[in-house]
Amino acid sequence: MTLGVLAQLAAELPDPGRLATITFAGTLGTVVGALVAELRDLPPERAGAAMRIGLILGFGAGLVSWIVSAAMNLL
Repeated sequence: MTLGVLAQLAAELPDPGRLATITFAGTLGTVVGALVAELRDLPPERAGAAMRIGLILGFGAGLVSWIVSAAMNLL
């Protein structure tokens, strides 16, 4: 009985209704882009481009992970 309850709790998926995951991933991508720009000592124009690329990649990764989580929840 207890083993079955533990297995169900361990298999619980994240709530796919939480769209904040996508926003968090986009923000994290922006921060990583800013960090890369700072470490490479890029001029402001290229730093903005690095942050924009980080935002797009982070948003995309968050969106894909949210879609996968939602699809797994439907199964």
